[in-house]
Amino acid sequence: MAQLLHYMELNRMVYGSGQPLVTGTMLKNLDVPALTRDEQERVAGAFDDTNALIKNLELMIAKKRAIKQGMMQQLLTGKIRLPGFSDPWREQAFSEVSTMKGRIGWQGLTQDEFTNNAHEPFLITGMNFRDGAIDWASVYHVPEDRYELAPEIQLKTGDVLMTKDGTIGKLLFVDTIPAPGRATLNSHLLVFRPISNSYDPRFLYYQLASPRFAQHIELHKSGSTFFGISQESVGKYQVLLPPLPEQEAISEVLRDADIELELLGQRLRKAQLLKQGMMQQLLTGRTRLAIPEATV
Repeated sequence: MAQLLHYMELNRMVYGSGQPLVTGTMLKNLDVPALTRDEQERVAGAFDDTNALIKNLELMIAKKRAIKQGMMQQLLTGKIRLPGFSDPWREQAFSEVSTMKGRIGWQGLTQDEFTNNAHEPFLITGMNFRDGAIDWASVYHVPEDRYELAPEIQLKTGDVLMTKDGTIGKLLFVDTIPAPGRATLNSHLLVFRPISNSYDPRFLYYQLASPRFAQHIELHKSGSTFFGISQESVGKYQVLLPPLPEQEAISEVLRDADIELELLGQRLRKAQLLKQGMMQQLLTGRTRLAIPEATV
């Protein structure tokens, strides 16, 4: 019954500006599908199995995230070295190893120019960041002339992006750029690119996603209600860099961990969708569970 009331979204019936209220009359008028006791138990069993699967996947994801966090703390500081690597690391100001580019103001760009025309360039904003990647399905497009206006922030694969105000320090790595293959940034983002092949971009993404960089942002952010961080302050960050082959090896290890998390996340979303579909079908009587055959 609890699952049924949840499906019927009982909270939508709640009224009142003070203490939320559902009256007995409202409950009496609910049109509840009539299931036999035996069928209710079979449906409840099916939901118990699905809930257990969802809970198990959530626990697995939390465990994998904790393991990955521990790996980052060890591998990105040189506390643990991968087999075959022993050369010293160097520490340099970020501005010495990376370019930092951003849109200078909105240049007159307004939301009225945002389109859903898939043939026009993408406009990436901080709202399009999801788990270290771009959620391309949520990205608007802008006219071609807007894209051409700022060539220095035309997106490339391998770019690392960061939000520099509002929710500061959100990061992503640009793996691919889908058709039409052109994208630009709004004024709240920075794009980082290596100077003279000084770092592996994916390694930098993981370096900046570490607590060490988060502490740097916390120390150097400005503002009282709407926080921001300047390019100059970002450039002062002392980034830890092993030789390039070791950077690439570390990136591969952490990328493998990300892939595992992505696959578990996909399984979790499928399980949640399955549960939603079961609620729509089983709790309304549209689909009936078969009665198990009696064993002799």
